Amino acid sequence: MKAARFVIIFIVLGGVVYLAASYLFRPSLVFNGKANLRIGEMTFKLDVADTDQKRETGLSGRERMADDEGMIFLFGHSVLWPIWMKGMNFPIDIVWLNANKVIDIKRNTPPEDVPVPVSYYPVSEADAVIELNAGMADKAGIRLGDRIYW
Repeated sequence: MKAARFVIIFIVLGGVVYLAASYLFRPSLVFNGKANLRIGEMTFKLDVADTDQKRETGLSGRERMADDEGMIFLFGHSVLWPIWMKGMNFPIDIVWLNANKVIDIKRNTPPEDVPVPVSYYPVSEADAVIELNAGMADKAGIRLGDRIYW
């Protein structure tokens, strides 16, 4: 009976340590400013915006991206992070994450050409945001509650 209890405790603790490590050390899965991330039914090659300058610039100024490309914004803590379309040349899908789980999706957000760009907010606090080409959230089958895999 003691052996069975030890095995159960070992498995539970091992699972907790694995989940904590995969969440806390996810930036270590970034190589040369890029990360591969599986979400829904697709794997995307994402540029990583993990500094204030990179997050502010985002995808602005780019003419296009391949269907399996995008950008992930890593914030390090959960807040209602807005996304704006300043300087964008094409529409995108915006996917907000918290603890590696999809919490909100804004589909087909248009580029802005007005002096004050529109900001899009998630329904609740997020610690990361993914920007993909418009239509890719549906094509990849991304849904609320989906988990992402680094």
